[in-house]
Amino acid sequence: MKISKTKFFNYMRCDRYPALYELTYKGKDALISFSENLDDLFTEELEDRKRDLLENLQESIGFEESDFLDEDFDPLHVEDKLLELMMAQYTKIEELTAEKALNVFGGKIIYSADTYQQKYFETEINGYKFFAFLDAFHENDDQISIIETKASTSNKFLKIGNSVGGVFDSIFAEFDNGVLRLKEEIGADITPKYHQQRKKLLDKYGPAGKYVYDLAYQRYMVESTLKTHKPVKYYLSVLNRDYVYDGTVDKEGKAYYNADDVMVLVDLTEVTRELQLDIEQDLKIITERLDTMQAQPVPLGVYCQKGKGHRECPFIDICLKDKGAPTKNSIFAYRDGHHGFKENRGDKKNEVTYTLFELVNKGITKALDIPRDWLSEKQKIQYDTFYNKKPHAEIEMIRQGLKSLKYPLYHLDFESFASPLPRYKGEKPYQQSLFQFSLHIEYENKMPDINKDHIEFLAQDHTDQREALVKKLIESIPMDDGMVVVYNKGFESARLKELILLFPQYAKELESIRTRIFDLLYLVRGNNDFYQSLGFSKKDSGTLVYYDEKFQRSYSIKKVIPVFAPSINYESLEEVQNGMQAQAAYYKFPYLTKEEFKRTYTNMLKYCQQDTWAMVKILEGLRELVNSQT
Repeated sequence: MKISKTKFFNYMRCDRYPALYELTYKGKDALISFSENLDDLFTEELEDRKRDLLENLQESIGFEESDFLDEDFDPLHVEDKLLELMMAQYTKIEELTAEKALNVFGGKIIYSADTYQQKYFETEINGYKFFAFLDAFHENDDQISIIETKASTSNKFLKIGNSVGGVFDSIFAEFDNGVLRLKEEIGADITPKYHQQRKKLLDKYGPAGKYVYDLAYQRYMVESTLKTHKPVKYYLSVLNRDYVYDGTVDKEGKAYYNADDVMVLVDLTEVTRELQLDIEQDLKIITERLDTMQAQPVPLGVYCQKGKGHRECPFIDICLKDKGAPTKNSIFAYRDGHHGFKENRGDKKNEVTYTLFELVNKGITKALDIPRDWLSEKQKIQYDTFYNKKPHAEIEMIRQGLKSLKYPLYHLDFESFASPLPRYKGEKPYQQSLFQFSLHIEYENKMPDINKDHIEFLAQDHTDQREALVKKLIESIPMDDGMVVVYNKGFESARLKELILLFPQYAKELESIRTRIFDLLYLVRGNNDFYQSLGFSKKDSGTLVYYDEKFQRSYSIKKVIPVFAPSINYESLEEVQNGMQAQAAYYKFPYLTKEEFKRTYTNMLKYCQQDTWAMVKILEGLRELVNSQT
């Protein structure tokens, strides 16, 4: 049996995973149909790259853990059209990695977008062959360099550190030629908390640690086979978080990127060395699991990666069901539950914190199984809602929030595309590049018309139409007139700030829009500063303003709509029903026939229009709620 790097990571989750995987995907032949085919290994590696790309796309949007829980996707079978199309970007990033390596080290390099052409290593342990393809194998007169390319950015590593005298201090520093190295390796000053932060690199489930562990596995495969007297160095290649595309194009009119500027190498030679004993032990554990193929229930833990998008175990629902956890109103429905639940809450000497997994493994799986006094004040509101089967509503807070609105209201929603390699001048890797907006205008005491009071913009191709979008936006929202209503203002506010930097000639108008933003989420979830500004006490302002058990742990707009605007139905829309599908539809514009483009363009307009209409209807639902209580 040959085991790819991807399977290695999954088989390491728990004793149960290998058996469930074989039973699920190979049925009655599970114990005899282990693949020896390189085609299968290649497919697994390709799917893993797609998952990594999707994860970075979602991180760039700012997905919360609860957002992932709202999505319906299979972590093992990524078929998203967006990813299929964007794999060309991954290939380009690998090419830039090779160019960067040659510029830094000289010598020669073996790399290929085609995994069949990549250098690979394998080692046999207890009859099982473990396998690793290398993105890049570099060699010069002095050393060999193993380089793994990731579609992430250098921020994953540079943000590891702590504040020293009010100034952030990363554990990494840039050394020669844009190579990041640990400060301990270049003689830089080490802060007292340095090693505490450094441990994050050894956490195989952490944001950066998962990449380090990946490279450490490859190191084990290489050093089990490679015979050389040269030192071997191990690097990750990632996109430079600070790179700004200058708009340069090549002879074909395609974006040109300077590899030395856009790529960053992270030297992880020492850290991966420290993990070699762990890798060796993990390999032995996997062979034992494969020998026994035990499918009986096991304790849940961090290895389940619950709520971590495509890293979540595909069998998590099976294991939760075995533990008796309901699909609705489970302990996972509590907001901030990932921080744990405290027995003897408030008693610092006797306070004991239990994690979600610890409670599930003890048989505490339902939301009402947890003693109420273990909960925070907001969680107690959820508990009471689950118990009473009635929504919680702070009517006076909602009423005063509604009174603070200044008309007309401009309900605004943006759609954007985050490209790993920036497409337009002035953009950074994964910067959200706007291509669409929808705007519904609502006047006081008058319900807007879904079509007549609607303004929209959607780019028709992949040329840079950001300025055209800005012009249409500032034309549609007059200066110092009313409020701009959004749902969860962080995204829209950040995009407007970026537009101000890109187009300073429109700074006054754009800043006027940004400063008039009103977050509709405040009227539902609440916001301490907002309600204190309306005269409520600090304690009262910190509560959940409205909670319905249908929300479970999330206040995403897709959860709120069924409660306040049940007439809105995204499933009735064709082709585009969520933000990721909107990105996919936009990205494939150049590949569509004339008829396909017309249909997709119309579907995108309908989707974005529904987003702002949903905000209009949520606001209407809140008014009706308040009026029903007077």
